Amino acid sequence: MVLKLSESYYLPEGLAAEPSLECSALMLNINLGHNRELMDNCRKLWEYAVFVECIRERLAAGEQLEEAVKQAVDICMKEGVLADILRTQRAEVEELMWAEFNEERFIAKEKEYSWEDGNKAGKVKGRAESILEILEELGTVPEELRRRLLEETDLQRLKNWLKEAIKAASIEDFAENMDK
Repeated sequence: MVLKLSESYYLPEGLAAEPSLECSALMLNINLGHNRELMDNCRKLWEYAVFVECIRERLAAGEQLEEAVKQAVDICMKEGVLADILRTQRAEVEELMWAEFNEERFIAKEKEYSWEDGNKAGKVKGRAESILEILEELGTVPEELRRRLLEETDLQRLKNWLKEAIKAASIEDFAENMDK
């Protein structure tokens, strides 16, 4: 993938200017099993990919991060993977891997939280819009009631209101019963 510095520039809306400065970088996937030609031509890079994959496998098996890194170092040294570096700089490598994998986990967890937040917000909005659709079949929904429905964030309350909207004979009937 080619990354361009100009893609991170802020341009005011409506302004589509050619960047005055451009810098491009080629980003390569160096995970095990990718970019075979590159890995075949650079033994140390392949060994690094094996080492990282070993850590990931240990994490997937349920080991804690520190133990997974230590075990991966031991396994790789035994198999001759990055052995020269791991033997002389073990502590530095372990510390670097802890930091790297903690960042990956942090980013993954943030993505998970963001997805959950977005999913909940979508459900809330959809439920409120469903209530409005039902009420609009009964007549014109007053602006104050519309605003209250669209501003509500409690999914359970919206679920209860949806049931009330389905049973309501009129918008007034719904408004009277929505807080019971």
